Amino acid sequence: MPDYIYGEGSIEINAGRSVVTMTVRNTGDRAVQIGSHYHFFEANRALSFDRERAYGRRLDIPAGTAVRIEAGDSHRVDLVEYGGGMRVVGFAGLVNGGLRSEQTHRNAVARMAEQGFQNVRDATVKVRKPKSAKTELEVPKAARAAAKRPAAKKAAGKAAPKAAGKAAPKAAPKAAAKTAGRAAPKRTAAARTSKGAVTAKAPSRSSRTRTTKKGKS
Repeated sequence: MPDYIYGEGSIEINAGRSVVTMTVRNTGDRAVQIGSHYHFFEANRALSFDRERAYGRRLDIPAGTAVRIEAGDSHRVDLVEYGGGMRVVGFAGLVNGGLRSEQTHRNAVARMAEQGFQNVRDATVKVRKPKSAKTELEVPKAARAAAKRPAAKKAAGKAAPKAAGKAAPKAAPKAAAKTAGRAAPKRTAAARTSKGAVTAKAPSRSSRTRTTKKGKS
């Protein structure tokens, strides 16, 4: 026999679907068993219940399981609406079409009456709002913590560029000011040196005049 390893937590089935609760009575002389995905509207004709309220619905139980109703017994059942393409084919042959079609619905009800399926109005039928859309496993604390780690890393990655961006503008002006302060004196010194060189090379008018006078004399 193979070994099975079961995970922690539980799985919510048929989430997000409305639930109809009704009483079913077996009027026959033998037990009737209905599977999880059988179209309940078309269940054994000896079962007496509000079939029109069960149209387009199946038992709200895990797949592969069933409900058994002994002869003469009554049973309270929960029914959920079908999912998928909402098309029903087979079973007792009452529908064989799309559940959203009004004409298909009328034809199915007519066939049900013609073929002697037990049908009674049930004032005790209860309709509950759709279940919550939670379909995930109830994850253990360790797994939840592990799942949060990537999110924390992403948050850190987003925060780092912002911090760097804030620091950069503050550092840039200081560096620029220091560089400018060092460069300025050098340019001034160079300018002074060049002026001094020009002054030394270019003689004044007075010196030219003296030289000329000496030459003439």
